[in-house]
This record gives sequence, C-alpha cells and structure tokens, in this order.
Amino acid sequence: MAAIIAQLTRAARRRKGRKYIATNKCIYKLKPFDRTFNPLVHNRYVLEKARWEEQLEKIEKEDTMILNAYKEYKLLKRRRREASTTFFSYVTETILLLILILTLPVCLLAVELLFMYGTAKIPPDILEQILRENSTESADLLFTDQMNFQTFTEQTDYYQFNSLQENGNLSHLPSFY
Repeated sequence: MAAIIAQLTRAARRRKGRKYIATNKCIYKLKPFDRTFNPLVHNRYVLEKARWEEQLEKIEKEDTMILNAYKEYKLLKRRRREASTTFFSYVTETILLLILILTLPVCLLAVELLFMYGTAKIPPDILEQILRENSTESADLLFTDQMNFQTFTEQTDYYQFNSLQENGNLSHLPSFY
C-alpha cells in the first residue's frame, strides 16, 4: 500500500512541474513587431474586415434611404388619393343630397304647373261648372255611399233569411226574424 501512495505522490510532483498550455494559447513566443508596422495597413485580415464593415455600413445606409424614400412616396400617394377622394366624395354627396331633397318639391311643382297650364286651356265658365258639379257630387257620393251600404246589408240579410228558410234551419237565428 505504501508503494501505491508513493507512486501517486511522484506522479503528482511531475504534473506540477510540467508547464501546462491551454488550447487557446500559442506555444510560440513571437518577437516584438517593428515600430513601423501598422495592423490597419499591413495586416490583410484587419484590412478586409474594415472594408467589409464599411461595405455593410454603406448597404445599411442605402437600405434606410430607400426605405425612407418609399415611405415618403407611399405617404404622398395616400395624401393625394385622400385629397382627390375627399373632393370627389364631397361633390358626390352634395349632388345626391340635392337630388334627394329636391325630388319632392320638383315633383309637386311639376304637378302644379301641369294643372295650372292644363286648366288655362279650359274656358273659365266650364271650369266653374266642373268645380260646382264636383263639390255637389262629392256630397251626393257620400250620401249615396251610405245609402248603398244600408241597402246592401238589408238585401244580404233578406237573402240569407230566405236561403235558411228554404233549408228549414232557423234555430240559430234571433227571434225577430
């Protein structure tokens, strides 16, 4: 058992004595760079990276300019459409409103003009006679309508009574028949 412990202790001492270099470190030691060396000028990777970033910035600026121009175009187009639509809708609504409002008065005016010019061709004495006849006829019609209704109801009652009498079924009628 003592031998195993001695072997483990010796292996631990060897490990501590070794230099351990991580995978992200370089094992080579580089000499210092020349004082005239400028990585932005002499290093190809840094140069290409700077050009690429500059290109990306240009593309992004162009994209924002194009997007802003498109938004302005759409906004201007919408304003023009709204202005023309607004004017067109105002005119249309006004015309429709006038048509709807003036329809009845124009019809009444047309009827009045027709009657006015239609009666102008009739001689005045005939026109007075027509008016007198119409006023007496309307009263006569009212009276005759009432009389016709009374005679109609009396006749229907008489016919109904006769038809029931012929059938011999008078039990449901009132006693005054």
